[in-house]
Parts: sequence; C-alpha cells; structure tokens
Amino acid sequence: MITTITLNPAVDKTLTTHKFIPGELNIVSHSREDVGGKGLNVSKMLKNFGMDSRATGFIAGTRGMKIVYDLEKNGIQNYFVEIDGETRTNVKIVDETSKLITELNEIGPTPSEEDIKNLIEILKKSPNSIHIISGSIPKGVSPKIYFELVSLLKSQSKFVILDSSGPAFDEGIKGLPNIIKPNLYELQRHFDVEIDTNDDEEIIFYGRKLIQKGIELVVISNREKGSYFIDKNFALKVEGLNVEVQSTVGAGDAMVAAIAFAKANGYEIDQMAVLAAATGAATVTLDGTQFPSYEKVKEYLGKIKYTRF
Repeated sequence: MITTITLNPAVDKTLTTHKFIPGELNIVSHSREDVGGKGLNVSKMLKNFGMDSRATGFIAGTRGMKIVYDLEKNGIQNYFVEIDGETRTNVKIVDETSKLITELNEIGPTPSEEDIKNLIEILKKSPNSIHIISGSIPKGVSPKIYFELVSLLKSQSKFVILDSSGPAFDEGIKGLPNIIKPNLYELQRHFDVEIDTNDDEEIIFYGRKLIQKGIELVVISNREKGSYFIDKNFALKVEGLNVEVQSTVGAGDAMVAAIAFAKANGYEIDQMAVLAAATGAATVTLDGTQFPSYEKVKEYLGKIKYTRF
C-alpha cells in the first residue's frame, strides 16, 4: 500500500464559461466540486488503478469533513490531523473559447507545532513502503518541513516520491527522496537558469545534476511537449500526445500516481514512463479534477512514443 501526504488539501471548484471576460459579468454554464490537493489527487488516481492508499495531512472545518466524507465514500483510507480554521477552496475558471484556465487558490489554515508533531507520529507508525509528499505548504509553516518529512521517512527505509515547487522543493530534495517530479519551469527556477524548452540535451543535463545529488529518478514534465525520465544510467523522452484538452488540473498528480503504481508493481523505467504519459493524457481529456479509469488509460498506452538517450 501507498501513503499520500497532503499538508494543504483543498476543495476544488471548477466554473466553466463560454468566454471569460475579466471585470465583466460572466455566466457559468457548468460547475463541479471535487476534493483536491495534490496528494489526494494521487490517492484518487491510485484507486482507479485498483491500488489502495492511505491519505494523511491536515484538514480543518466543514470543508475538511467534506474531504473525509468523499474519501471514505470512495473507499480511500485516511488518517488526517484535524486543525483549527477552514480547509481552503481553489477556484478554477475554464474558458471554453480560449481553452485557458484561470486559477484562484486560497491560502488555507495554519497548523500548530502540536499539529505537526501529531502528523509526524502518524508517519512514524505508517506500515507502507512507498510515501508520496506533494503539494504546497500551509501558511506559517517553514519549507524545511519537507526536508524533515523526507529525512524521517528515509530513516525508516521508506521509498519517497516528492512533487512540490519553490522553497519546499529545494528543501525537500536535500533529504534525498527517491523520485522527484519537477516541471521545466521548476527546474529553471531551482538552478536559476533559462533552459531551451526544445533542447533535449540541455534539459537532460540539468536533470542529471539532480541525479548527482543522490536522487534515483528525476521526472521532468515539459507540458504538451512530453516528459523526461532520467536516472544514473540513461534518459527517456516521452512524446506528448495530441488530445482534446478539457482541464490540465490534476494531470501531474495522475502521472505521480502512475509512477507510484509502476514502482509498487516492479515496472522497468520505460514501462513506468509509458504508463505515466498515458495516464496524464487520459486525465486532461476530463473536466474538473476528475481522473480516468484504468481501462481509459489503457486506450492510450499503445499511442505513447519515446526516445532513449
């Protein structure tokens, strides 16, 4: 089984308009609410793969209870620390004409030092071998918490996957997670460089710099252009698929779920890469924060092409 850790979960509200015009009255043609937060998205996709996971992190207020209810309704075990305040709402505005998505994310509540200690105790007792730490850090919490969590889990011989950004990413990789999944923007920010988005060799070069730190596998997403899977021996570039995009929200999380599923089932890296790419492609064809069935993912497997470097 796999544990997903979401320190700052959310309720995602997706509003669809024919054409979004800032500063004007916009009519919503369709709306939906989904339990969100990167780790919870991973748990939902894992469930669609037929794999159980345990979700943990911080929840608060009535929206936090909604998250628990939704996860339990879908058969996902959860062991959250309940804190003061109210779990955040993230609003996604989908423009059907331009295909652009505008995101408005609330900050969310702040856990206390005692809350953080309670979460650490949950993780110390976790029976699972694979742990996924993903998403943003709550207001008022030091980015160093990701270093502390990665280090704690690694000291227990756990396999750790990290998917975050900004200072949280910088701190988290100091703990040497086994797999990390930055996007190209995050890679540029981390190394403070500009990388040619069309230069495979340059992208792989910076991926290998992260491998040299002691990380086993670096997965770099480059939007519709595809993704790179890099370890100490070789690199793969997986081409992006041309599909009709409904929403890109959660696509990266779906890929992380596929990576964890592949790891748990002993896949080789090329098998992992193909499954992750197919899962991401299937996810963007759905609106809101929805995730495809395993059967839907399988429809894309034969379409995925990759190059080995």
